[in-house]
Amino acid sequence: MTFPVIFHIFGIPVPAHEVCELSGYVVGVQTYVLLNRRRNAHSLHDDTPFWMIVWCAVGALIGSKILGWIEMSPDEFAKISDLGQLLGGKTIVGGLIGGWIAVEIAKKFLHITDRTGDV
Repeated sequence: MTFPVIFHIFGIPVPAHEVCELSGYVVGVQTYVLLNRRRNAHSLHDDTPFWMIVWCAVGALIGSKILGWIEMSPDEFAKISDLGQLLGGKTIVGGLIGGWIAVEIAKKFLHITDRTGDV
């Protein structure tokens, strides 16, 4: 198998990674909407979930980059010649940790003591 994986459906090249990533986003958002409807009432203010998602996304971006840089060996880091290479590597674990830390910081600033991760 060669990477990136590209399927050909009816002669049309379909990149597997992008399709799977988009599918994950769609399923995640639809699951959130469905579970939020079942919950009926939000204990938080109307715009609070939006800001929590923003904080989480920014924290995930920062966390994934920082852990990606930590994982690089000093030799790899020294060979970086342009900004594109520096911004290229990311890790999912760093994203999860960064997002979690950012949400906890946001809850502290917004004075939220309720659980926000239920939905």
